[in-house]
Amino acid sequence: MGFDDILKKGEQFVKDGNITSADVKDAYQNYESSGGDVKKFATETYAEYKINHSGDKKSDDKKDDDKKN
Repeated sequence: MGFDDILKKGEQFVKDGNITSADVKDAYQNYESSGGDVKKFATETYAEYKINHSGDKKSDDKKDDDKKN
């Protein structure tokens, strides 16, 4: 997966409503507090995203299930 693929996936998440403005604020706060530690930033941001969206329907999981059938 290249950088362009990551950008496209992010754009699709926003269009689908999977990423909210609260998620963006959380990500920025994590970035600011990480002191430049990208691994720490990514880990904290993903952990918060999972907590904030734990009840959301997983569209990617459904797509994977459809591919298997």
